[in-house]
Amino acid sequence: SSLTELWNENTFTESRMKCLDHLTSLLQDNENNYEYLIVDDIMYYRSMRKKIFQIGRRFHARFVTIYVFTSLQTCLERNSKRPEATRIPDEVFLLVTSC
Repeated sequence: SSLTELWNENTFTESRMKCLDHLTSLLQDNENNYEYLIVDDIMYYRSMRKKIFQIGRRFHARFVTIYVFTSLQTCLERNSKRPEATRIPDEVFLLVTSC
């Protein structure tokens, strides 16, 4: 599937739910005694961060949010240098910065 298809709202939501389910199962099984929860995600909506926080709290994993600001121009420049197969449509960056 193309990147444009990957960024459609339905597939994005479905992929996000699969990731959250996987994270939940890792912490639920916790064979490795995970104490920290590290998630690399844009999480541009508060509700996205809240869901991760709730999962961490449920399984007693520590949760910290680290904000990294990068200008839209820098994001677009870096994205343009990525291999075409992994490039994200510019519209996605515009959407995220408008939130």
